[in-house]
Amino acid sequence: MEFGFEIIATEEEKYDFVIKIAEGKYHQNEIIEWIIDKIGDNKL
Repeated sequence: MEFGFEIIATEEEKYDFVIKIAEGKYHQNEIIEWIIDKIGDNKL
């Protein structure tokens, strides 16, 4: 949010994302892809 962007996802999606990272189910590229897919401009 500091740079004018935010993650556009439900609380459940964010939670699942963090849990999968903690469990080692996401690799670095998958994490990057998820973030890019969910990023939005909050300057609207």
